[in-house]
Amino acid sequence: RSRRACMLVTHSTINGNLISSCGGHPEADSGVLQSVYKTFFCGDYQHNCRNQRLPIHAFQPPYGATVQQPHGAQLGISELIPGTAGYITSVSPAGVRIHTIGGLCVSDFAVNGMMCGTPHLESKTTHVSVGGCHSKIYCLDLYQNLRVVSSHSLQSDVGVMTLSSNNNKQALVAGCSDGTLRFIDGRMRGAELARIKSHTGGVTGVTSSGDGTLVATTGFAAKSHVSPVPVGLYAYPDPHILVYDVRYLGRGGIVHPFSGMKGSPRILSFLPDISNQPRNRVLAG
Repeated sequence: RSRRACMLVTHSTINGNLISSCGGHPEADSGVLQSVYKTFFCGDYQHNCRNQRLPIHAFQPPYGATVQQPHGAQLGISELIPGTAGYITSVSPAGVRIHTIGGLCVSDFAVNGMMCGTPHLESKTTHVSVGGCHSKIYCLDLYQNLRVVSSHSLQSDVGVMTLSSNNNKQALVAGCSDGTLRFIDGRMRGAELARIKSHTGGVTGVTSSGDGTLVATTGFAAKSHVSPVPVGLYAYPDPHILVYDVRYLGRGGIVHPFSGMKGSPRILSFLPDISNQPRNRVLAG
């Protein structure tokens, strides 16, 4: 079969006009996509879809096709990291790329299974850190063709589902598939500064406040069989946001219920501080 590509589209923020549209990333091989699904979303995609009727609020991977369609599951760009001078870093299971505002690919780091990324601490314009289903976090130099500057390894069966930079602790905050939140030395010397249990079924979203004192997370509450057909596992979404104070991690996260309709928050971001407004406001969707 011919390989599909996921699109990278650029619009103007002034009038919404289309600036460019191009094939941003090729689709990863089916074996890579199955590995991503197994690590992050429990079990085999095609097997689960054939044998289970998932709940209406199912937190599923962003695949755009069903198993009945010719090409089966698909997964494209999962993270966009803004840069300077019109450049942007894109992350997908097929690799990591740097694109110009017109869509031209200027650098390509061909590593499979990547799912998330973040600007590396205060060096927002020079380095990015990326992670995925291969139990490694890579720090890449944007000005040296995405050369690997350093890396950090987790246990072999743990995937990195989401990343955020925390300048208060000079650390990368990694939300992992085993339900832990890990603070990793930003200098990437292999040191894990802290590890706390967060969402039982896996951490899918993490964001740090502007001053770095707070970290908010969302994720799966548990992984369980779906009735009435007990085949495979389903990760039930957690209807709560957990907020941690990085100065007192031992106290655990403060629970904030999310009043979504039969679901849970999937996207989190701290809003910039505005005068005459409360600090450290979180936007959740």
